[in-house]
Amino acid sequence: MATSIGQSLNTQVRVIYACASRLLRAKTRETPLGIFSVLIEPMATICIMTLVFTNVRFRVPKLGEYLMIFLMTGILPISVWKQSIAQTEQAFQKLRQLLVMPQVQPTDIMVAGMMNAIIILSTLFLSITLFFHYVYDMDWPQNLIFCFIPAICNALFGFGLCLINMVIKTWWRYWGTIFGVITAPVGIMSGMFYTIETIPPQAQFILYYNPLMHSTELIRTYYFYEYTSTFFDPYFYYGTTLGTFMIGLMCERVFRYRIMGNQRR
Repeated sequence: MATSIGQSLNTQVRVIYACASRLLRAKTRETPLGIFSVLIEPMATICIMTLVFTNVRFRVPKLGEYLMIFLMTGILPISVWKQSIAQTEQAFQKLRQLLVMPQVQPTDIMVAGMMNAIIILSTLFLSITLFFHYVYDMDWPQNLIFCFIPAICNALFGFGLCLINMVIKTWWRYWGTIFGVITAPVGIMSGMFYTIETIPPQAQFILYYNPLMHSTELIRTYYFYEYTSTFFDPYFYYGTTLGTFMIGLMCERVFRYRIMGNQRR
């Protein structure tokens, strides 16, 4: 029994790895930037916001030694969530022809897309941290390994939302556009350039129901020695993440043939 389960897991891991590699090769062929095209939006946002807040007198909490690092801890976790949604659906669209192979399931392809988003953006996060540590002698983060927990959770949260969206779009094809409009201000509402303690209590009450706000508070708690969030609620954040992920998987399983049929049209 244990051997059979181990072999099944090994097969699935190999399938996901093969799908992820194929996606990366396809991305390289599509654009001269290849996989780095995923990094353009978050890196540009970090650089632009650093320039803006450096030269314009906005109130930005003083955390850490460098403003860019503070902004990075707010922007990249949200970028993982966004890219998880985008890359999951794109992976299904690009590799759906592989479903003729019996060992490949739709969720294998989608997980490969999500994994690419996590790995690429986590590499950017680590690279910026290492650059400031070794070039500018910045203090090492309080707990660098734990800083990746919000990224993983946000990716799972985005993965579940993507599956739910794909099901909704089989009935309402304009849902993707509507969802994009609804989630456009998510960065501003998730603490990209502020901490929760700097805003009024009324706004804190509203933002409590935004899981991404909790992820931003969590990563800054792990990253900065001088910051410990009293806002972060592990039951709400992890519960919402796991619940959305499981609901997404159930929706995909129940409506798989609708999703596959919708992609053909």
